Amino acid sequence: SADTGGAVNLYRATVTVKGCVFQGNRAVGATTGFGGAISAISNDVPDVSTAGGSINRRTATLTVSDSVVQGRFGAVSTVGQIGGGIYVSGDGDSLYGWNGMPQNGSAVQNRATLNLTNVAIYDCEVVGSGVGGGLVTDLAAVTASDVLFARLAAGLSPAVGSGGAIAALDQSSITLTSTLVSASSAGQYGGGLFVQGSQVAISSGSI
Repeated sequence: SADTGGAVNLYRATVTVKGCVFQGNRAVGATTGFGGAISAISNDVPDVSTAGGSINRRTATLTVSDSVVQGRFGAVSTVGQIGGGIYVSGDGDSLYGWNGMPQNGSAVQNRATLNLTNVAIYDCEVVGSGVGGGLVTDLAAVTASDVLFARLAAGLSPAVGSGGAIAALDQSSITLTSTLVSASSAGQYGGGLFVQGSQVAISSGSI
């Protein structure tokens, strides 16, 4: 377990995960419980490495294939607050000019990238704010093919959760192909999929 990214945490990095099994990982931070198994974040800072924020550096890129993310395992029942399996976020600070960063670049330029192929994410439950039992994308470009999201839950008690399986937030762009979302629930919005200010395309799949 860790505050953010229970197994893997990457910052503005390019990471490939292939043929791996994640079981019982938890993101336990009181306000940073993002990504029960994997967290990929991209918000930059106005320091010397960015020349005070004038350099818009690359965002995170995460590629996961032929892998399994299982939340409930052994003594583990809940896995975090946001993104029970995977949490991916782009550089909102640069896009919107937040936290001392000057506004720099478009949504496309500041999105993080997530590629999922032949992946199963299941048995994950997020509590507290309860967003995205399996996956949260926050300003991210996502391509998912042959992915299973099953037995996932977001914010059931109290009933405040959104996106039992997937939550697509803040100008994310998601393409789901041959993807199954099954037996998932949320306390308030979107038992399978919750979309806020984002775009989602689904083909040859089922929710």
